[in-house]
Amino acid sequence: GFRLSEWAQTRKYSYERVTNTNDSRAMINSDWLFYDQNGHIIDKTPSKSSRVFRVDICWRFQKNKQNGEVISFWRDNVEPRFCPVRAAWRISLRALRLGIPAQQPIGQFFDHTRRCMAFMNAPECESYMRAVAKLTTGITDDTTINALFGMHSIRVTACNELARLGVTDSFIQRRLRWRSMTFLDYLRNN
Repeated sequence: GFRLSEWAQTRKYSYERVTNTNDSRAMINSDWLFYDQNGHIIDKTPSKSSRVFRVDICWRFQKNKQNGEVISFWRDNVEPRFCPVRAAWRISLRALRLGIPAQQPIGQFFDHTRRCMAFMNAPECESYMRAVAKLTTGITDDTTINALFGMHSIRVTACNELARLGVTDSFIQRRLRWRSMTFLDYLRNN
């Protein structure tokens, strides 16, 4: 349910900053704090991975202006492949391994063509998402794919999956950080 601006950039080799600062608009590694089962902060080192129980994510800058909001996610031992804590841990350690500067977005990768770090960016991610959608849905028409699949599809899907699971509208609104009930416009025939 992350917004595009919270993890991706509009350009590949530069990142969006908060007005008049060097601060990244997207998430940085210090926005994620990891805790063990007793509520103690865990250092971001590979040897501590088995102790990670919870991650608190701080949204420093949000479209809805609720800056500084913190949401906790707990370890999922029933479906470890879909565990948000494990995913956040891997992303955080990867950022450290790649030597991403503390003030820069953690959504980076090594561009082998130009032999430098590059930022996850909306145009490339959207192109990839649409290619996957073509392969998995059987829809081959570009106009239809472009109309149905974009970067906002991630939030729409999160909204629909939560509704399909039977969670309340107020939970969806709070968890996906909507200030109004406009998310109801995205609900499909569940």
